[in-house]
Amino acid sequence: MRIEPHAGRGRIVIGAIERAPLVIGQASELFGGRIGPDFADRFDARVADALLREAGMSDAVDRHVHVTVLARAIAQAAAAPPSLTRTVGEAA
Repeated sequence: MRIEPHAGRGRIVIGAIERAPLVIGQASELFGGRIGPDFADRFDARVADALLREAGMSDAVDRHVHVTVLARAIAQAAAAPPSLTRTVGEAA
């Protein structure tokens, strides 16, 4: 997961789903359409569940586990200090 609230963008990869990892290149849909400083509060578990369902994960319990792990990772990312790693645009 890479969330850049200052740039309004993020990318999330969900693995261990019995297929190739699910890459969410524009993660803003998981946060009500925008990624800002309050991204953790805006996380919509229903959208994550729907994306997993669309990816072929039919078992509701499996989806619940993955969404819960994703929610925890998002909460940890929100609590972490800002990354000192420059974005691709900043490095250019």
